[in-house]
Amino acid sequence: MVNFKNKFKESSSQTGSGWQLCRRLTMAIAMVSLFAFASFADVYTGYVTDENDEPVIGATVVQKNKTTNGTSTDIDGKFELNVEGSTATLLIQYIGHQDQTVKAKAGQVVRVKLAESATNLEDVVVVAYGQQKKTTVTGSVATVDNRDIKKSSAARLDNALQGRITGLVSFQNGGGQPGVDGATMFLRGVSSNINQSPLILVDGVERDVIGQLDPNEVENVSVLKDASATAVFGVRGANGVILITTKRGHDGRPDLNISFEQSWTSFTKKDSRIHAIEWMKVRNEALENDGLEHAYSDDVLEKFQNRYWGLDPNAADYEQQKKWRDYMYPDHYWVKELFRDTTPQSKVNINMAGGTDKFKYFINVGYIHQGGNTKNEKGKPYGFDPSVKSDQWKFRSNLDYDINKYFKASLSLSTYIRQNNQPNANVMYGGDLNWAIRDMFNQAMTMPPIYAGPLTIKPMNPENETEEGLVIQPKNYDRSPYLIMNRYGYAHGTTVKMTTNFALSYDLSKVVTKGLNIRGSISYDANGTRNRGSNCNQSVYNVNQDYENGKFDYALNGDLVRTYSLWSNSSSDYTLNMQAQLNYNRQFGSHDVGAMVLAQRDYSVPGDWRPHNVIGVATRFTYGYDSRYLLEFDLGYNGSEQFAPSNRFGTFPAFSAGWIISNEKFMASTKSWLDNLKIRGSWGRVGSDGYTGSSSRRFLYMDNISFGTSQWASGLGTGSVRSISISKYANPNLKWETADKFDVGFDIGVLKCLTLTMDYYKEKRKDILINRNSVPVFQGTPLSTIPMYNMGRIDNNGLEFELGFNKNVAKDLNINAKVNWGTNHNIVKEWDEAERDESYPYRYRTEGYPLGQCWGYKIDYSSNDGFFVSKEDVEHYGQTYNEATGAWEGQKITYASGSPRPGDFKYVDLNGDGVIDDHDVMPLKHSTTPGITWGCSLGLDYKNVDFAIFFAGLGRFSQNYSGSNVYEVTGAGCYYEYQRTAWTAERWANGDKITYPALSTTTSVSLRANDFFTMKRSYTRLKNLIIGYTLPRTWLKAVGIKSLRVYASGENLFVWDSLRMKHIDPEQSDAIGYPISKNMTVGVNVNF
Repeated sequence: MVNFKNKFKESSSQTGSGWQLCRRLTMAIAMVSLFAFASFADVYTGYVTDENDEPVIGATVVQKNKTTNGTSTDIDGKFELNVEGSTATLLIQYIGHQDQTVKAKAGQVVRVKLAESATNLEDVVVVAYGQQKKTTVTGSVATVDNRDIKKSSAARLDNALQGRITGLVSFQNGGGQPGVDGATMFLRGVSSNINQSPLILVDGVERDVIGQLDPNEVENVSVLKDASATAVFGVRGANGVILITTKRGHDGRPDLNISFEQSWTSFTKKDSRIHAIEWMKVRNEALENDGLEHAYSDDVLEKFQNRYWGLDPNAADYEQQKKWRDYMYPDHYWVKELFRDTTPQSKVNINMAGGTDKFKYFINVGYIHQGGNTKNEKGKPYGFDPSVKSDQWKFRSNLDYDINKYFKASLSLSTYIRQNNQPNANVMYGGDLNWAIRDMFNQAMTMPPIYAGPLTIKPMNPENETEEGLVIQPKNYDRSPYLIMNRYGYAHGTTVKMTTNFALSYDLSKVVTKGLNIRGSISYDANGTRNRGSNCNQSVYNVNQDYENGKFDYALNGDLVRTYSLWSNSSSDYTLNMQAQLNYNRQFGSHDVGAMVLAQRDYSVPGDWRPHNVIGVATRFTYGYDSRYLLEFDLGYNGSEQFAPSNRFGTFPAFSAGWIISNEKFMASTKSWLDNLKIRGSWGRVGSDGYTGSSSRRFLYMDNISFGTSQWASGLGTGSVRSISISKYANPNLKWETADKFDVGFDIGVLKCLTLTMDYYKEKRKDILINRNSVPVFQGTPLSTIPMYNMGRIDNNGLEFELGFNKNVAKDLNINAKVNWGTNHNIVKEWDEAERDESYPYRYRTEGYPLGQCWGYKIDYSSNDGFFVSKEDVEHYGQTYNEATGAWEGQKITYASGSPRPGDFKYVDLNGDGVIDDHDVMPLKHSTTPGITWGCSLGLDYKNVDFAIFFAGLGRFSQNYSGSNVYEVTGAGCYYEYQRTAWTAERWANGDKITYPALSTTTSVSLRANDFFTMKRSYTRLKNLIIGYTLPRTWLKAVGIKSLRVYASGENLFVWDSLRMKHIDPEQSDAIGYPISKNMTVGVNVNF
């Protein structure tokens, strides 16, 4: 046979140019650092310490009234500044501390002790298109800063946010494949069936880059929850808003940070191995339950047990005979043979920040490599690399320039490059890359351990000329996981995202009035994707294993095939955002007045080249009296071309108020222990046009006219005529969903170390876009073509609290802790659902229940633990035996979907009609949306050692698990740990533990949506554990390093859940998807 190997070769250099760019930028940063200072005649020397007499590293020291001349303190808190003249006034600044001005003389040592500022970084929060002091915020806003974000070794920012913010659900619902392991995000639950994700803005512009952002470039993340905080976003703010603020530069000497992390990832869940003999015994059990003969005799079991029996160790071909026996009577552990236990993940980051009083800069370069867990053939024998992996490069520069005292400019540029690689999906899966990955795992996890393969070896029959190394087609399957992951070809996708923002602001204090400024910005974001790969197809072979006689033979499966081709495609899109903003902030005695007016337009052209426009005006007015009484009014007037011209614009108002009780005179006696006590409340209306994300749901106010693919008439004109049809009729009355939101909460701070925030919220969502379900079929047109309508209505409510503690309990010991807890509960109040007749105990399946409610049969656990235990029990289910008459009495209950066997589940006949069918389905457990989200963290800092542990979890949500990786009937039978102690008459009689209904070889009546397979997905996860050590300053001084920290951490280390099967992570909804990963990490961070 022709050897297919080495026939087609490809060579590419994918990472060289990226590393060259990183290396050149690093050299440029080093050059800037070396030449950042000028030389002057007189040297001013000093030391800066904090309130605990500890050296302050990185404090800014500048010559007052000449702020272009400055420096910063080193690891000992020391600074040296060249100043012209024998005397000078120096200004010392450090984040979180009060500015201090000192007069100094050349030659004298200046010693400065900085006092902690009454306000710190947490006192200012980012809100919609601006910032506010935390004490004056009247809406519901939560924040997480860079310190907490960087504690996670997750490759994506959205995964790092899990459990960090009250009310924000962020979980890897879709699995953990490198490069596509993003999180599903909800804020305060879900209130719509169309768009459920919050709006995400980066530096004030809507951007879909949360999966690409480098945590090192993020300053903080703010989450806006209630209508007061989100109303100005109009038709985009109904699901809440996530504001991501990136880092900017600062005055003084540059700070250069270099960090490196090396991780080793593995799957969080993996089923215990089932050996060949155990599998055959369990398979025989399933056959016996179905009244069929055993497939594997005792003699065959003995051959598997003693596979080398009868061989002569002294024979010349003994080793070859052993190989044949191993191949004939295998004991495969396919998961371990096809997937690695661990795989590497590497992260490198270099960032630099600095500047002068006029020009400031922040530069960030990052690289991430995520290796996949597939065990691919070594050495690219077919010239391509089908391994699962992802490489990402991240670049950002934020530049700020003060043209003069009043006129400022800023420019932000970022580029994100992601290269994902995986096996090709064109040969078998129609180009669906996700399905190729899912099927690869599905096959690997369900193939019996007794199947020969995955490749051919030297045939036992000398007349069989099948060469070695060809792929075996597993019995009962139409494809092989080995073939999928190695020889179908490869798919390589490169995605480049570029974001730009240019802004000008002008302070009108001197021209018009104090406190007034104007700002304008324009952003251009572009996204390009190029996919390429190869289609490789080859013949596969069947292997016939004759267990009784110990022989095997090969046969070609189908025709001899040898094909190879290359493919590629590309797409691009872009978005343009323009903003004009007028801000006013001024204080008149005890009166604080603020106002904002913003005009904005978004113009986007997606990959299908159908432009989309969103325009609008937002206003905000704030008033505070004497730091006690707070009022805020927000108004958004927005429009979207998703709707017909008559419905495009809408007005979205919001009102909020707050009362800082702790600042009242009658609370003066509490000042020694009460830091803050504020109550607040808000009401507002927001909207959503979120269904614009799907091209099939664009322009629903117009008929969707489709052209057929075949000729239906000829002879008309000069050519054939294609059919025309309307796939969706228009609804010109469509409009946005609207949500009325109410929130009341309070904030408490005591003893300068303890804080508590609580919120109760309610939301009433109406005009939800839905498909009609109650229109009769005989009305003349298919239901699929009937227009969509704004008919749905959902109510949602919940409670949130966050408790924080942060205190220096001793000179060298700091303890910080935080607990957050959020609940939500939604009810569908109105839906277009046909009411079922009175024979249904539950006449609605959507209306009146939470969105995504699980449904199924109720098992009668009161009778024999829910099992049929004998044929008589099956025959007379529902009846009682009258000993006096010797007859069975009462109505017999039968199953409409099949005949139950001993060991199958007994379902409750809810309507009492004697038949178990769709009438007897009822709501089970919870909905598919988490109803509880929580996180708990503890941090300790003792001298140079830091320690942090973080737990997170989700609760009150369920799922109907079914199909592959859940049921035992896939292929020739797959038996996980919970199925190996299934019901048998012997186990039942002995009182043994039973964890599964009687096994079957077909879909039995037990394999239905019921309260056994409807499982609670609630879990508690040890999300992060980290311990670090910062080297003493005296060790680093000689080499010019400010600080050096080494650390070790773990991510997703343990999970506790109540799923019946132990091989599926509860965070993941797809039972056969790429599993979620955990990792162990070591890292180092160096600051110059």
